[in-house]
Order: sequence, then C-alpha cells, then structure tokens
Amino acid sequence: MSWLEDRLRRDLPELADVLMEDQAAQPEEAAATVDDSPALIVEVGARPAPRRRRWPVVVAVAATVAAVAGVAALLISGSDSSEVATTEVPVVQPDPEARDGTAEPGAPETPTDPIEVPDGAPAAPVDQIEAPDGEPAAPGDEIDAPSEQPRDPAEAPEEVSPDSVPPAEDDSPGVTYQAISASNSHGCAIAAGGHLVCWGSNNFGQADPPEGTYQAVAAGGEHSCAIATGGTLVCWGHNDAGQADAPAGDYQAVAAGAGHNCAIAAGGSLVCWGEDVYGQADAPEGTYHAVAVGERHSCAIATDGTLTCWGNNSQGETDAPAGTYREVSAGWESSCAIATDGAIVCWGANYAGQTDAPAGAYQAIAAGVSHYCAVAAGGTITCWGSNSFGELNAPDGTYRAVASGSGHSCALAAGGAISCWGSNISRLAEAPPGTYQAAAPGWHHNCAITTGGTIACWGNNDFGQAEAPEGTFMDLSVGSLHNCAVETSGAIACWGDDHSVGRTDSPPGTYRAVSTGEVHNCAIATDGTIACWGDNSRGQTDAPAGTYQYVAAGEYHNCAIATDGTIGCWGSNGYGQAEPPAGTYQYVAAGGHHNCAIATDGTIGCWGYNEFGQAGAPAGTYRAIATGLYHTCAITTDDTITCWGRTGFWIDNAPEGSYKSIATGTYHTCAITTDDTIVCGGSKEPPAGLHWEAS
Repeated sequence: MSWLEDRLRRDLPELADVLMEDQAAQPEEAAATVDDSPALIVEVGARPAPRRRRWPVVVAVAATVAAVAGVAALLISGSDSSEVATTEVPVVQPDPEARDGTAEPGAPETPTDPIEVPDGAPAAPVDQIEAPDGEPAAPGDEIDAPSEQPRDPAEAPEEVSPDSVPPAEDDSPGVTYQAISASNSHGCAIAAGGHLVCWGSNNFGQADPPEGTYQAVAAGGEHSCAIATGGTLVCWGHNDAGQADAPAGDYQAVAAGAGHNCAIAAGGSLVCWGEDVYGQADAPEGTYHAVAVGERHSCAIATDGTLTCWGNNSQGETDAPAGTYREVSAGWESSCAIATDGAIVCWGANYAGQTDAPAGAYQAIAAGVSHYCAVAAGGTITCWGSNSFGELNAPDGTYRAVASGSGHSCALAAGGAISCWGSNISRLAEAPPGTYQAAAPGWHHNCAITTGGTIACWGNNDFGQAEAPEGTFMDLSVGSLHNCAVETSGAIACWGDDHSVGRTDSPPGTYRAVSTGEVHNCAIATDGTIACWGDNSRGQTDAPAGTYQYVAAGEYHNCAIATDGTIGCWGSNGYGQAEPPAGTYQYVAAGGHHNCAIATDGTIGCWGYNEFGQAGAPAGTYRAIATGLYHTCAITTDDTITCWGRTGFWIDNAPEGSYKSIATGTYHTCAITTDDTIVCGGSKEPPAGLHWEAS
C-alpha cells in the first residue's frame, strides 16, 4: 500500500474523534469497459487497505498530504486502512486498435459516509459512515519517488494474437481464469467455467461470492459486484451506503468504488448507486461503452468516444480532457484514459507521479490508489507512480488484461493464468518456521518474539518496520508502521516510520512492558509508573500519576490497570472508550475505539464503539484477550479461541487447538499455540492458479 494511504489511514481516525463522526468514504476505483465481443472482462480496483487497530495523524496532515502528495483516504484503516474501488472491464486484445477490456483500479477501504474535512483534504475511506471504521491507509508524511522507472513501451515486443501469447508463470497450470478484479485488500476472479473465486480481506464478507456463473466482476472497497451470465447484477459485502444494493435490470459492464458503483445497462445507459456525497453517483444521461469509478468521482466514455467525469474535483480529477478515448480508469484523486490512438492521458493529483503517463501505445489500463499499470500493444506491462509495496515491479511476459489495487496489481495472461505482485495480505498469515513466545500483527507486517528472545518480522518493510533489531527482548508491540520492544535489560527499542512525531524516540529508563498506539506509545517502568511519548493531539501521552501493572495503547487513547486492579483511561473519548467500567481487572486490551478487559473472576467486560458487536463481550471465563479495530478475540480458560465483531478474523472459523496468547492486526489475527508455534489467519488465501511474484 502506498505511503499516502498509510498516512490518511492514521489521520482520519483523529478527525473522526474530533467531529464525533467517522464517516470517511473509502477510495476505490474501478473501470469497466464494454466491447462488442467481451471475451474477457478485467476489473481493476485500488483502495487503501484498512488499517490495523490503530491509526495515526491528523486530518490537517491529510489535507497537506492531499495538496502535496495525498493518496488514499486517511483512515484506512486500516486495516489497519482506506480505499479505491475496482471495476471489471472486458480484456483488450493485443491489437492496439482493439478495445476488448480495460482494468480499473479500486478505492481504499473504510466506511462510506465522508468525514468532514478541510476543503481540498482527501476524505479517508471508512468502513462505515458513523464509525471510525475502515481506516484508509494514509501514505506517510514523506513522499518518496518511485523506486523504479516505468518500462519504455517503445521497446515492447511485436504484437501477437492472444492465442500465441505464452501464459505467465503459473503454479497450477490446470486452473485458468477469464476475468480478474483487484481492490484494496481483496480480489475476485472468474474461472474458465464462469464461477467466482475471491481472496484477501473478508471483514464484511466481500470475499464470499455468491454461487452461479458470471461474466464480469468488480471488487470495491469492502464490497464486490458481479454480472451473472444472464446479465443480472449482484453485489455483496459492506453496505453502509447502499453500495451492495444492486439495481434490477440487465447489464453489460460494472465498476465498483469505495462506497459507490456504476454499471452500463444493456442499452448503454449508465446507472450509479451508493454513496453520493460529491455527486459521484449522479450518472449523466446518454449511452456509454466504458465506465470507471474512483473514490469520490466517476468517469465514462460515451459511444462517440468522448469522455465525461463527475463527482469530487478537489484535485482536478473530473477535468476530463478533450478528444476520443476507448478506455478509462479512475483512481483515488486522479484518472487516466487510453486515447483512440493508444496513447495514455492522465489528469488529477500527481503526488507520487501517478499522472506522469509513459509514452507509447497501450490496450488496457488499471488505476490503483497512487499507481497505475497498463498493458502495452505488445502485451508487456508498464507501471508508474508509488512503489511502496513493490507495485511497480511488474513481471515479465505478455498479458491481455491488468487490474490494480491499493498496493498491488494482477495481470491475466493469454493462457488464463494470473500473476500478482506488490502487497499480499494473505501472505501475512505465512508465519516463519520456529518456536515463539509472543506474536504481534500489524497493518501489512508482523513481528514475533522467538522462544530464544530474538525478534523476527515479516511483511511490508517500506519504513523499516520489518527490520527487527538485534538482541533479546521480553516484550513487543506492533503498530501500523512502527514497533517497540523492551530489551531484556529493560531499555526500550523502537523502529519503523516516525512521521515526525517522535513515536520511535525511545525514552530513557528501564521498563517491563510497552504498548504501541497509532502515533504514540506507552510503557510501564520498572517502578510501576507510566511513560508515554509521541503524538499528543488527543492528550494520549498525558500519562496519569500512580503505579500500574499493565497498559494498553489504542488508536488515540490508552487504558491501564492500577496496582489495585482498577482501570483508568485517557485520551480520545469520542465513543466512550476512555470511560472504563468499575471493578477490578487482571488484563486490558485497547482497540481502535473500544476496549475489553478480563476481570479478576475471568469474565470479560467491553466498552466503547460497538457498531459491529466488537464490544459485545461473550459469557464465559477467559485468560487472554486482543482487540482490533472492529473485532475482538480471546482465549478461554480451556485454551480455545473465540472471536466476535465484524465478519472474518476467525469470527466464524477460529482455528482448533490449544493456545496461550493471541494478538490482532488489521487484516488478520495471530495466536501462539501451547507448543509455541504461530498460527495466523483472517483473510482468504488466493485460489489455485494465481501466482504471486516474489517481492
């Protein structure tokens, strides 16, 4: 995921607390194209990934980032966060003049209702309108130039017919696909037989496609839509803005965004539905052959080839250029289109170079949150823009369609195999071999303490968050983009992104426990006092006096258990998360906007935001608990795992076995078994036949 997404993700939560409304629309983008012979439909979508349970920074920063380099919605949050929508488009044949398919990006994740932000500041995607929900991941404060330059399309190989194009590398040659769509944290594909398969984040059931056969699919922020073989439209997943309420009728193309969608009816007219705060769902009249949906804007190509865009225009993303076009792709705050001569034209925000279109002739294009990928006339792929997750590292070979998400892209080879590259949240569940005593999931990375006391990290390392320090440690806490651990000597070591708020500036002294928030940290000193450092925009680093036995840092608040067993909380209190219940407790866990604690008798008490039931504590007795952004997991006294809250995250399918500790991340949960091995899960694994390129 791009740095911008990451930043927005953190910023939105802050704004949500201040305004008492966490309704940022997830940026999602997608494009769908209709052709006379749509042999393939490819959907492309990019949206900032939901952030982890904690997300930082102020919207003011998001506004600045938006002006200078804004990328995904801030919250994201996400998971943990934020979003670009995806859409499905028919695949284009290698012939530069042919317009068989286009891929459009998706938007970041997070709830739909937009949070009020300063003019010009990007709204961060949110999982739901009223909740500090899907936090769109906002990119970092700093804008880094792409690590790789786009390939020169002029050097693309000669055009070849689809039948002669060699398939991309495929680990399962017997499985082939005819269409693919990528979004922020999940993707969907149509197999050769017409049935749907989805993978990745499934917190709203967006990766659980309905039965049946389909001809087009579009992965949105936290929802998906598909056109059945008979032309009817069906949507599923998050529905806070009505984006999953598919309209009746017959359709030939569909594009899914962060919180809204658009489809082309059988007669060529446009129909849009879902979030419409900026008029992005106000479909224009006329007949069209291609449509693309971004986070807060939409674009469509009329049957005469002219381009029309509508919705939010804070970055000039709806200033459609004159001329005639055959493909269009809408990103977060930018758009790109392929002209009738095959040239790419881009407009809108350019903080990561995403509108610096490469020269050459292209047949398909896909927009992510802050990067684009296109299929050249000869079938090779060129990508440009942000490269925070290796999203520009397109594989060699020839392809017929491409789809882009917030921090990754996928391409469909002529033989039907799918190759993906960039961020892969499913891979976060692939814990390294060995034995461990504690695991800590983050947003797009994880860390764990081995039984020998050393730290191992894996996943995204854009800010050095996966570069574990040397030495031995006795406590570890992982945030969205930074981590802190207590060395056996008692000193604290922090690493990863700092965002200029001092959250990685380890304090002096000796400590016995540490907990990371979104942009701040708190630790228990050896004398029992609490020390906090980093961002203090909500008073979250104003540690109370007294002595404590445990501290837990949430997004912008903290809770601690005093030596007498009572709980005290401070910082952000927009949802009552800083108002703990009476009683005595032995353990407390702080989530994004809710908390849960295990009482001295083993029962659980939760308080704060409860939109998805994450604060609805179950009956029974427990000995360990972990709170995420919108879900909670606990280990019972008989060592089994129980989870509750938003769909996914082991809510309905917690692994069997005996466990001794558990921790939650943005897209997944990890637990340590009684035999010291790590088990992670929460997102659906990619299907057979889909190959992920090495980072």
